[in-house]
Amino acid sequence: MNEQEIGVLGGRTSPPGPVPVAGDDPRPDLPLGVALCVDLDGTLVKSDTLVDSLLVMARQRPGSILRLPIWLMQGKAAFKRHIAQTVTLDVEHLPWNRPLLEWLRAQHSLGHAIYLATASDHDIAERVSALRSKRVAANSVYRILDLFVRTNLARRVESANAYIANSHPGCRHDCIFLICDSCGRVVHIDDDRLTETLVQAARKSGFADVRPVIELRGQCARCS
Repeated sequence: MNEQEIGVLGGRTSPPGPVPVAGDDPRPDLPLGVALCVDLDGTLVKSDTLVDSLLVMARQRPGSILRLPIWLMQGKAAFKRHIAQTVTLDVEHLPWNRPLLEWLRAQHSLGHAIYLATASDHDIAERVSALRSKRVAANSVYRILDLFVRTNLARRVESANAYIANSHPGCRHDCIFLICDSCGRVVHIDDDRLTETLVQAARKSGFADVRPVIELRGQCARCS
């Protein structure tokens, strides 16, 4: 049985894009023709624009807080839409990641296309794009993520509705994820005997092309 820590959930770990960049450690100039896809929350800005919008709403429209449970029941996208329609986030004064921003500006001056890939509400994404970059439509982002999963570059953690980078894309194993409810840490375990037992049980029940995906939630050793 092999065990490997592969990421931390919560919107901060992403599958490898066309060119992954680190905000506080700008990389050297890239080959011409390479485009850059940049995440918004926690990368281009150091905060979460949804949380920022909620704080603005608590200050400016406190009565709207009572509507949050109703909005949340309508789904995540509708929840973000309602909040964006209730208050206007001042994107110019967000806590921008200045080292990353300067590096992106340098790359743009060298002819690299820069795209903003985000799951934030459309209005926020458009206003940020007008200031900083060109936005990738959300459906394009999810098509890219699906491509990463199909090519084994990323794994989808269903219970967390998140994607994590696959640190060994050349190997294909059935997925066993251990997810910490406290810190979001994810550990990937390979146990071929266990997953083969599940595959055989599924085949006996008439299922074909079975690939087990097991997710166990609890507290990791660091948090327990």
